[in-house]
Amino acid sequence: MNYLLLDVALLGVISLFITNLGIVIFTVIINQKYRLSEKSYQRACKLIQPIMEEKINDPSQLVERLNFFKTKKERKVVFDTLMKYAQKPETVENSLWVIGQLGFYDELIADASKKLTLQHIQFFSQLRFHKAFPLLIKGTTSKNFEIKYNSFYAISSLPLSEKELPIYIEALLESSIMSDRIIDMLNHLHMDVEKILHFLREATLDKNKIILLLVLRNRLKKEDPLLVNQLLPYLEESREVRIATIRALATSENDFYFSFFQELYKKEIDWQVRAVLAKDLPLLNAPSEQGLLMDMLKDENWWVRHNAINNLKKRYPDNVMLDQKYEKFETADQFTQLKMKGSGTE
Repeated sequence: MNYLLLDVALLGVISLFITNLGIVIFTVIINQKYRLSEKSYQRACKLIQPIMEEKINDPSQLVERLNFFKTKKERKVVFDTLMKYAQKPETVENSLWVIGQLGFYDELIADASKKLTLQHIQFFSQLRFHKAFPLLIKGTTSKNFEIKYNSFYAISSLPLSEKELPIYIEALLESSIMSDRIIDMLNHLHMDVEKILHFLREATLDKNKIILLLVLRNRLKKEDPLLVNQLLPYLEESREVRIATIRALATSENDFYFSFFQELYKKEIDWQVRAVLAKDLPLLNAPSEQGLLMDMLKDENWWVRHNAINNLKKRYPDNVMLDQKYEKFETADQFTQLKMKGSGTE
């Protein structure tokens, strides 16, 4: 019995020794392999880095020279070195161009997949690299606000497919980013009016309707009754939505929309909306604007009168009769101005 236990113990010791020996041998092999790999990497660096330094300001020549490096190790050195140059403002443009010419997009994606950084986002944006969309849309859910914000911004520079566009817009509208920044990003997409109207019809929250209406600014140049019929219902919604609709229509600089402004002013009960009408009306360049602005001088709200007077002065600076009316209204409003200053909408 004792001999049996001794044999078992001896076998255990031998097994442990063999296991430890195997671990040592495996570690030595791995270390040796790493050292050989590192030496190979350093040899490639010595060949490639001088070429980079010499030709980085001549990207076409640089591409020709780097095309001779075909092995996996050499390609890695080329990619790593280009990425370093891409971090410098003076060489970023040339570096990114060479990365594209040498077909390194897959390596760039693989590198960003490990950890998406602001530099990766900048590269994708400058390259307008469509394949980066899945990585960037994932970046929009990051807890790091810089990564989140810049991912959203970078996507706005990409050529998005019909499937990707609604995914992006939905995520953007649901984000906590400030509305003016969202509008800026949506403008980068260069969507046509019909596309914007499609997303406007899909919107349910006032916040999103306002954003999409403001994206329509400067895009409503033609006289389109069908377009008007799609926008007029928004003049019946909340105060903020009505104001956004007015601003979108006003930037059309088209007197076609004057009659709609005139009718809205007659029935509008919110002074804030009437004040915006008084401020934006001249953008339409309507021949009949003077009459409506004169009517606004009789409005019960000071801000409406103030905006109307300012526009009349700008539009008709040499009209003596109007000057007399301004003086009359401004004198009557002096006390009201002091009382209401800073409390309303200009």
